[in-house]
Amino acid sequence: MGTFARVALLCLFAPLSDAGHRRAECLANTLADAHIQQIYTSDLQRTQQTAAPLTEKLNLKPVAIPLSKPDKLIEAIRSGKAANVLVVWHDATLPKILRALGAPEIPPIAHTEYDRFFILTFDSDKKNSKPGFTVLRYCDCAK
Repeated sequence: MGTFARVALLCLFAPLSDAGHRRAECLANTLADAHIQQIYTSDLQRTQQTAAPLTEKLNLKPVAIPLSKPDKLIEAIRSGKAANVLVVWHDATLPKILRALGAPEIPPIAHTEYDRFFILTFDSDKKNSKPGFTVLRYCDCAK
């Protein structure tokens, strides 16, 4: 395994930094009144730690889906009954997931961008409606 691969794996599997924990708290405060009913994360520690403050605040149990199976996430969202869903995922595969759910194409997300927030809004018929799409930044914490 080359040096780059080792560094990438270390970053991918590393726990959140102090700034990451502050962003997670900020996210929880931002979404506290958003009536989130379901939370999906990847199976990696970072996404679970990011979702943790909100899951605790809302008393929800997040569903962890393997990072290697984004199609399972897409299917879970499409077939789910929750009206408001939070997905905490990864920069490399999130654009593909958003596209599969009907969002427009987005520019690549940098590995150092942790505060991008994408909102897809569906009519009651998730499968046949074109979603509304909004991009926000949810926190102003130091990286």
